[in-house]
Amino acid sequence: MTTPVSMQRSQSPTRPPLLNGQFYKHWKIRMRDYLMADAIEVWDVICKCPYVPIMEVKDGEVTRVIPKTRQQYNDSDKRLVQKNHKARKLLMCGLCVK
Repeated sequence: MTTPVSMQRSQSPTRPPLLNGQFYKHWKIRMRDYLMADAIEVWDVICKCPYVPIMEVKDGEVTRVIPKTRQQYNDSDKRLVQKNHKARKLLMCGLCVK
């Protein structure tokens, strides 16, 4: 079986492997390695869940946890949220539009 052109295209270390609907198992391994090589935190975002900055708000005796607004993000929140977007971007770049 020959490798499709779309899989050959993605041999570059700067471009993610491309999934065109075939060879999913091969793509999955290559994509995981690509993401982990770029930034291990990106792989963590994909495996666990996206980071959502939260804050605790006291309402009398009850403490609620709510998501922060963008204006309330600190530098750490911004870096972690940026990992969410980077993970999504890299995954989307690895999918072929059909």
